[in-house]
Amino acid sequence: FNTYSQSAKGATAFTSGTDNFLGGQLAGGALTGGSQNVMIGTQAGNLTNAGLVNTVMIGYFAGQSASGLATGAVFIGSQAGQNSAGATNSIFIGQLSGFNSIATNATFIGNNAGNGATNALDTIGLGQNAGRNATGSIESIYLGTNTGYNATGSGITGDYNIAIGSTSARALTTGSKNVLIGYNLEAQSNTADGQLTIQNAIFGTGNTGTGTTASTGKIGIFAPAPNSSLQVTGSMSQNYVAKTANYTLDGTDYLVDCTANSFTVTLPTAVGITGRIYIIKNTGTATIITMATTSSQTIDGTTPPTITTLTPLRVMSDGANWITI
Repeated sequence: FNTYSQSAKGATAFTSGTDNFLGGQLAGGALTGGSQNVMIGTQAGNLTNAGLVNTVMIGYFAGQSASGLATGAVFIGSQAGQNSAGATNSIFIGQLSGFNSIATNATFIGNNAGNGATNALDTIGLGQNAGRNATGSIESIYLGTNTGYNATGSGITGDYNIAIGSTSARALTTGSKNVLIGYNLEAQSNTADGQLTIQNAIFGTGNTGTGTTASTGKIGIFAPAPNSSLQVTGSMSQNYVAKTANYTLDGTDYLVDCTANSFTVTLPTAVGITGRIYIIKNTGTATIITMATTSSQTIDGTTPPTITTLTPLRVMSDGANWITI
């Protein structure tokens, strides 16, 4: 059972197909078969595939001249999905969203979102102009007004990028696997892969690990081009505690200041915390701090020492015992 006006649909009649609803001049004009389609608005769905299934096209010229569709497309808004290709299972909502795009399994929501986005397989763009003119951008995410909209040339052609924040990633070109979070941000390089930018405070380079594989790049705090696994530009604070009685260190400690009395400070097990560092200092007057370990572990291969006044002890776990550094 199909619901439509033959005079409005035009000369092309249904030869098969059921449960279609067409409303508007030339809406679904080219359909001869297909089922469970809804096309409402002047020329909505006109000149699309003849055998569509489960599509929704609502709005003036929505989906008009769309090609390569098979099933599951949703185009809502004036000219949403018009002239698109291969937009099976894609959702375009908003005026000119997905216009002239090639985007299977894509979601573009917002005025001009995904307009001109070609090869945008599995890409998401939410916001006005989000992902517009992104002529590559496989499995990318653009959230925010103008996010991912590079209006120059071919726009963004890199894949697997994530940009969250209004007006971010507008200069990116061939770079892939980049993450930008914050308002009006750009990657330090428009062509490099594996970059991180968060509020122009936390930066990363060369981090492209996937699954459970750790990345081998670099992270910078206020350092846009980090030169080490971690580079911090500016001051840094570590935890400080003052103690006057027996104490066992835990994962929250860094520097333990023994300010008065003679007592015992016990290190936790070195197993499972390779690389953890503690500093213990005796700032008491005429006092002795006795160091102890867990499970008879050693410090530099021997029994733990005592610490006299104003003497610091700096130790690191090697995964089995402790060493001084």
